[in-house]
Amino acid sequence: MSRSAGGSALLIVAVAAAVAAAGDKPPRGLVKPLDPASNPSTPAKVALGEKLFTEKRLSADGTISCATCHVASLAF
Repeated sequence: MSRSAGGSALLIVAVAAAVAAAGDKPPRGLVKPLDPASNPSTPAKVALGEKLFTEKRLSADGTISCATCHVASLAF
């Protein structure tokens, strides 16, 4: 998997986690992500997405996560 493909996959997982955290209705400005039959969402995948979304060790200097800037209460 290329670096950009991996980043895209992480983004999809993070968006799915954000939507899952908000319930069935996505936060304003987001559409509910596709849930293809070939790769259905599972509670384990959602949990992984939530963990990755808040993981600071994935940043260049280990001090910032996606959730640092993409705040749920501000529609991400």
